[in-house]
Amino acid sequence: MKKWIFTFVLGAGMMASCNQTDYGKPVDISKAISVDEGLKAFRDKGTSAAVIKGQIGDVCQSEGCWYNFKTSSGDQFVDFNHKFTIPKDSKGKTAVAAGKFFYDTVSVEQLKEYAKDDGKTDEEISKITEPKIEIHFLAEGLKFTK
Repeated sequence: MKKWIFTFVLGAGMMASCNQTDYGKPVDISKAISVDEGLKAFRDKGTSAAVIKGQIGDVCQSEGCWYNFKTSSGDQFVDFNHKFTIPKDSKGKTAVAAGKFFYDTVSVEQLKEYAKDDGKTDEEISKITEPKIEIHFLAEGLKFTK
């Protein structure tokens, strides 16, 4: 009987983790604006704190430690500072992230690491020779929506 209860509890826990929709700190989805609106507020007014909603593009395939939101002008990089990870198969899902926008100088080494995480070839990675200044988003929490 104890084995059956243990097996049931273990299975229920595994199923719950597969259906997880919240990562990191709780996110109030009622305050969400589009990624494009958040970027505009940051560029125009310097508003860094935001709750943004969008479709997930590429996801770090080594750990699930970063992803890109699709925007009207390309991709918006989102990092978690290794506070949490998301499933590597999240591409195409809709999510709401709470955090802040900031300008970041991304080193050649870090750009190469991101490219490696993204599955780029050695040839593509070797072409990365200059750092970049980019707008990034540091997420404190993320919630997948339907």
